[in-house]
Amino acid sequence: MAADPKDIEKRLRDQSTQIKGQVDQLKELLAIKDAILDEYDELIEKLDKKNYPLIQDINTKIKATADAYKARISAGCLSDLAWVKQETKTVDHDAFDDDIEIETWKVEKDPEQRVQLNRYGLKYYRYPKDRDYGSNVTAEIETANIDQFTTVLVIFDSDTQYEQDGTSTLLKGVKNGDFVTDNLDEPQIFITGNLPTVVGLGTTSYPGIRSDFTGFCTAVDNKIYSDAVQGTVLNYAQVGDFIYDFSGNGLLPANGVEITAIDNVKVPLAIDGGNTGNGGEVTSKVATIDGTVNGSASNVTFTVGIVSTYQAAFLSTSPQIAGVQSSFTFVRNEGADIDFDAAANPIDPVKIGTIQGKKDYGKGHKLERQNNGDPEKTKTWREVQQEPEPDVGSSFEEYWEGAPSWPQWAESDGEELSSPVYVNEGFTVTISVGGTMLSGQRSMTSTPPPSPNPSSSECNNLLSAITAAESDMNSTISTNTPKIDYLLKGSKTLRNLRAEDQTEAWSYLQGIGYQNSKSKENNSNADEIGDFNWSELDD
Repeated sequence: MAADPKDIEKRLRDQSTQIKGQVDQLKELLAIKDAILDEYDELIEKLDKKNYPLIQDINTKIKATADAYKARISAGCLSDLAWVKQETKTVDHDAFDDDIEIETWKVEKDPEQRVQLNRYGLKYYRYPKDRDYGSNVTAEIETANIDQFTTVLVIFDSDTQYEQDGTSTLLKGVKNGDFVTDNLDEPQIFITGNLPTVVGLGTTSYPGIRSDFTGFCTAVDNKIYSDAVQGTVLNYAQVGDFIYDFSGNGLLPANGVEITAIDNVKVPLAIDGGNTGNGGEVTSKVATIDGTVNGSASNVTFTVGIVSTYQAAFLSTSPQIAGVQSSFTFVRNEGADIDFDAAANPIDPVKIGTIQGKKDYGKGHKLERQNNGDPEKTKTWREVQQEPEPDVGSSFEEYWEGAPSWPQWAESDGEELSSPVYVNEGFTVTISVGGTMLSGQRSMTSTPPPSPNPSSSECNNLLSAITAAESDMNSTISTNTPKIDYLLKGSKTLRNLRAEDQTEAWSYLQGIGYQNSKSKENNSNADEIGDFNWSELDD
């Protein structure tokens, strides 16, 4: 029996059909697993929500303690300054046969007085598998506008670049049907439960550059007049630009009116608000608009939008409020129907950070209390490659205890020293070592400067405030840390259970990604076989 290419083509397409059934089964398993994960997420987020304020409370008291010490320094009761040596070096000097040794000193905060209070934090470790298995983000826009009653999202991101077909690289992954939201948790611009979807991508003309001018108008008229002094914006406005009324007077439609002409006109001083001119009139710029004003008003601030071309996403519905210079996220809700790298590692790399509020609740397969004083950043850790763990913490508060000692400097004229004067932080001098030459003299005095000059009672009150702040801080730490650790104990159990199910969910997702890729490959091969002219192989 002769080989028939059509049989191969059919077999490939049959395999794709079978794969679809397998993918549907994996989707069902993943959906069930994702529902279980959502239950864990809800409980874990509740624990984090209860825990985070306890951390904040401690850090508030830590800052209050540092501020109490700083207040005593600022009042002038004590000083946090000292002479700190910067360097010592040997130099040539024309007046001496031998080289001389000199020192550079600078008035700085006394390092011996510095105290560091490490802030507390909830530090999370997040695997790639610690994710949402129902949706994925296709693009994030930092700066965009959408006017009320319109469906055009105008994108201003400065890094927008274009492909050869005119599409934006910033929106490269966006497709029709993707949802758009201004906030993943609590949308404000769009209505919750009725988010718009993308129906098209392209460019649009939009009055993106906006400037204000002061003017006046009369009801049922199609003209807006600028006053002679504050209306210079109309000097560079062009036909086709838009005018808006953001003053709250309701003189123009919310989406603005288009300028159809710009001219010079003479108007009476009484209308112009009393600007000076010859013969009771003044020359003013007037913009003819595509519409009519809704009332008469003077000394009103109008806004001109200069029209330019911008990248845009066209949406299915308009917003409930206007979005100005706002950020937006494009989300594809496809369940498991996403392009997923089947070879992706579920535990590498690890994201490390600290909970900063609601957006971080529930993050991480591990959460721990720390007050290491490390920088408050989010970093990536290649744990499987045995890289050292990066320094991540909640930073610190610092203060200087203060001492009854203030830096002074006596200037030299080469023979005698002047009376010493108080010097401030940053004051720098270079002096000789061993008295080789008289260049000036640094010193510390126990006599405070004349200003500020606090009373003894004021300083005593500030000392009492320090004692009270330290007592409050220590009491809060002693009270809150056991509560924090108790909540972390419950969180640890739930996070461990969730991590196990996330491993299983990840495997389903890997399977779906692999099968989808295999199905595409089979269909592509079937198309190639179907399009090939096999008759050329006949004898």
